[in-house]
Amino acid sequence: MIKDFNGQLPSIEDFEKFDEDLRKLINKYQQFDEHLQQLNDTSRKIEHIMVTRIHMHLILSVNNKETIENILQEHFNQFEENIRIIQNTQKHYGLTLISLISWLKHYAQLYAFVFINDSHHAILEDIDKLLTRDDFLFCSTIKLFIIKQLCQMSNITLNDLRDIIINRNVTWIRPMIALTTSQKTKEIRRSLILPTPLFECYDEFIRVDRILTNNVKINDIRQLVKQCQIKQETFYCFIIWFIHYYARFYINDDISLNNYYQQLIEKDLSREIIDCFDLLGYKLLVFLCTNFNNNSNYFYLNSKMTIDQFHQRLIALNIIALLLSLKTLRQTSYLSSLLFDENLKMPQNYTTYLQSSICLPGLISSNPIITQMIDVRTTVKERLDRGQIHEPGKFVFQCSKDCYYMFYFFNCGVPVDRSKCPLCNRDIGAAQYGILIEREPPQIRMSIDEGFQFINNYIEQYNKEPRYGYHNQTRAIQSNQYEKSDHLNRSISYRFIHMITHVTLLFLNELSLLTDLNIKNSLYFKEHFEKDYQLLRQQLNDNEQCYIWLYKIINHMLNKDFILKGFMNTNEKVIQIEKLLEEKLLFNHIESISNEINQYKITYNEYIRQQNQEATFDDFIDEISQDENKYPLLNFFNITNIYTSNPIDEFRIRLQTIPYGDKLYPITTFKLSLYQA
Repeated sequence: MIKDFNGQLPSIEDFEKFDEDLRKLINKYQQFDEHLQQLNDTSRKIEHIMVTRIHMHLILSVNNKETIENILQEHFNQFEENIRIIQNTQKHYGLTLISLISWLKHYAQLYAFVFINDSHHAILEDIDKLLTRDDFLFCSTIKLFIIKQLCQMSNITLNDLRDIIINRNVTWIRPMIALTTSQKTKEIRRSLILPTPLFECYDEFIRVDRILTNNVKINDIRQLVKQCQIKQETFYCFIIWFIHYYARFYINDDISLNNYYQQLIEKDLSREIIDCFDLLGYKLLVFLCTNFNNNSNYFYLNSKMTIDQFHQRLIALNIIALLLSLKTLRQTSYLSSLLFDENLKMPQNYTTYLQSSICLPGLISSNPIITQMIDVRTTVKERLDRGQIHEPGKFVFQCSKDCYYMFYFFNCGVPVDRSKCPLCNRDIGAAQYGILIEREPPQIRMSIDEGFQFINNYIEQYNKEPRYGYHNQTRAIQSNQYEKSDHLNRSISYRFIHMITHVTLLFLNELSLLTDLNIKNSLYFKEHFEKDYQLLRQQLNDNEQCYIWLYKIINHMLNKDFILKGFMNTNEKVIQIEKLLEEKLLFNHIESISNEINQYKITYNEYIRQQNQEATFDDFIDEISQDENKYPLLNFFNITNIYTSNPIDEFRIRLQTIPYGDKLYPITTFKLSLYQA
């Protein structure tokens, strides 16, 4: 009757239409159904036994491929209808559930058989469209059951199945197979410490991670992209997830590409992603999926890299993810100016934009007057604090009213020697001990306090004129751990901010967006970034794990305290953001570097532990995990091996494993030996 009525039991309304024998049978079914309802058996043991029995009876009654294809076509509408019905009745016990599940298992297994035999019947396209739509959660269970049957029928693994269907024109199964990305991502997370939002927006990252790793519904991912447009945390976590995905290429640079995510970005969701992430973010996401596809000499990962080189690239991409995420704020901020114009759009020409519109942080002035003034003030103050300058020598000097070159005298501070001014080439210094050279215009002597005030006023006035673009092209080899901007307290602050700017320029240069910057050395920004990283390591106590501290610092920059609204087009704004980062970010996380690193490692390990508790897709395929929220009624959809195993062979093997089986069951052993012969 289940076969005749396509899994649906006859309704009471149609009772009078049936003959007497059928009415008697229906009455028995109703009595049995009432009995099942009264059992209150949470294990549903009887239902499971009956589903298995009926399913096997249905499946064994069909064995011809052409017949199977006809069955699939003839009953396709009923297949769709039964999925809808069971979605609404799955929480009810009884014969209705037994009938529907048995019939659906039968239909799904027939489809799996035709599928694995590479049929090109038109009905397969209709079924593909139905399963792709995924209108009901219960569809996930049906699809999982089909995949299990495909593996079982062909006696292959899930990875083998992926290789078989990679060129098949079947839409619904590709995202299901792509779920093995979860395992690869977990492997890389376990073996390496990756940049992860463990402190700011941790819960949001967990949510994004689950959607991208476990969700096969393209509409859910589309909704996630839309959320990225209005929420910085979601935007940032989205890119960080793809950085984790990209990190797999370091473990094995020959790893087979899962083009599901690439297709998702380049085709299925390209319009939404470009609208949200702009073309710059879109390119980054594509490159992360393809290991930069030979489009970047620097960011292309390979297994021959050192672990330090690997982490340097993740640090750089982490900074870029942070800067890109500022686009969601709907209002220009100082740091967003590094990548986006006043309308939060990509500039048409980055070189022109940088050199004419914004002031870059982390750059010391290349003006020799300013450089010399700062050196004079710093050195004189240090010598004064150490008591190395006596009362007669407590002066600083200016070349003349026409030349702002400042200088001082060593030893006790009294004029004792002479030289040439490097700016105007006039003689400067002493004619003899304590007496300045007389010339026109004369040298200017100022007390230390007057000199410092003059220097401060000059620098303040100088900073009022904006210094756009990359105005200091000092080579990386000249960088040292004592450098810092005049307004910063610690050199480590300057080095971190210097790194942010050079990571930005490195990234744009690798994407061929800085073609007209007139820097001849193609490795210039790479050398600066790597030098910054090297100097930061030297300045930290735990320099081997400097990258962990940087991961943590960058994560904290998501805090709203570090968002200064406005366009970074003046030196005053550069000073403002640099002082903010030093005082509110770096100083709060630099007191104990080792504690900061340990805190990140402990939190990261806890995150990994929690992630590993979640079942993988392979666990569901192997039937060692069940999740009713993800796959409703999955315990009714265990696989059968009636097509792939020989029960006699299995029984013989089982008998051979029983201790003294030949003595305990001599006749059975003898009969089996005859069968084998």
